[in-house]
Amino acid sequence: MFCAPDVRGNLHPRVANPSHELCFAETMLRRVGYFISCTASLLSLAALTIDRFIAITDPLKYRIKLTTERAAMVSLSLWVVSAALPFLYFHVGYLKYQFFFANTAVVATFAVLCLTYAKVFKASNDK
Repeated sequence: MFCAPDVRGNLHPRVANPSHELCFAETMLRRVGYFISCTASLLSLAALTIDRFIAITDPLKYRIKLTTERAAMVSLSLWVVSAALPFLYFHVGYLKYQFFFANTAVVATFAVLCLTYAKVFKASNDK
């Protein structure tokens, strides 16, 4: 088994026992899994916010606009994007831009939340 120092270049505390040494591949696999699941969760939150925005602002056409097929397509799309982003993460360099990649989905989701809630607030004040 090939083991290397962790991503910060530090040796694992249990270096004396190689079977407990943290492998670089294991560390990256954990990070990728965490990155995919967090990105998918945040994108799901953004999709849910847009869904609720449409339901509030145009309730009579909601069922026509948002069908089961569209919901499945949105769900599939956000999982594909979430799974594809780690490849970009590795291609560009995970150490150089890890802060940027870690916060991209958070900032994008926050922007969607703020914009849609601002529009809902504006629509409620107009009525």
